[in-house]
Amino acid sequence: MSSRARRRDAGLLFALLVWAGQPEAVAGQTVVDRVNHQFARQRPDAPDQRSVDPADSDGSDDDGESFFSQLLGDAFAATVDAAAGPDERCRWPAYPYAGGQDGLALGALDDGAGRAAVKPWSVRLSADGGGDFDGLTRRGAELFLDTDAHRLGLLARVTSYHARENGASADALLTDAAVTYRLVQTPHGALHVGLGGRAWRSAGDTRGGVNVLGRIDLFPAEPWHVSFSADAGRLGHLSFVRLRPEIGVTWRHGELFAGYDWTRIARETLQGPLVGVRLWF
Repeated sequence: MSSRARRRDAGLLFALLVWAGQPEAVAGQTVVDRVNHQFARQRPDAPDQRSVDPADSDGSDDDGESFFSQLLGDAFAATVDAAAGPDERCRWPAYPYAGGQDGLALGALDDGAGRAAVKPWSVRLSADGGGDFDGLTRRGAELFLDTDAHRLGLLARVTSYHARENGASADALLTDAAVTYRLVQTPHGALHVGLGGRAWRSAGDTRGGVNVLGRIDLFPAEPWHVSFSADAGRLGHLSFVRLRPEIGVTWRHGELFAGYDWTRIARETLQGPLVGVRLWF
C-alpha cells in the first residue's frame, strides 16, 4: 500500500473516531432524547457530575437563559407596579376591525353604537403546525381569554413534538398556562404580561416549572394582525426560553397566520417556521 493511501485511510479512521465520540450524533439520539437526558444527568439530588464531566462544567445551560428569565421576571413585576392606578374599562367586538372598528379593543366603556356589538371579554382559539424540516415536527393549540375584570386574562397552550433523527424517534408534550395582566390597551394594540407554569412530559416522565411572559398584539390596519411573545422560566432545574413572532391576515372571525417558534431548553433548541389558523369570538 502506498504512503498516500495509508494517509488517506488514517484520515478516514480519524474522522470516524471523532464522529463516534460526539454524544449527540450517535444513533438513537433525537433532540427530544437529548432534552430528556439533560433532566437525568443534571438532577439536583444526584451527585455533582461537573467534576467528572468536563462538557458540563461551563454552565452554559444556565447563564444566558437564567439571565433572560430573571430580566423578564423583573420586568413583569415592575410593569405591574407601574400600571397601578385607575382601572380603565375595556370592551371588545367579536373580531378585529368589526363594523369599521380601527383594531380590536374599545376603551373607556365605548359601546360601539352603530358599529358593532361589544362585550366585556374576548376569546381567541389558535391551532398551528411546523417543524425544522430536519426530523422535528411540532403541533400546537392555544386559548387566550382577555377580560374587563381588573384587566386579567388567561393564556394556555399545548405543544406536541415528534422527533426523528439518526434512525430513532421520540415524542414530548409541552403544556403551559398563565394568568395575564393587560398592561396597555388601545384599539391598535395591547401589551400583556403574565405569570404561570409549564410542564414537559416525555418517556413517561413529567417535569414542571414556573414561567413569566410578555406578549404584544398590534392591529396596524385592516386586515393585519402582528404579534410577538416571549416566555422564560424553568423546567425542573433546566432553563427555558421561547420567542414567537407571528403575522396574520384576518377576515371576520377567522385568521390565517405564519411565524416562527424558537424554543430553548438548557442547551437544546427546538425551532422552525409555523403556519396556523385562529378563530376570534
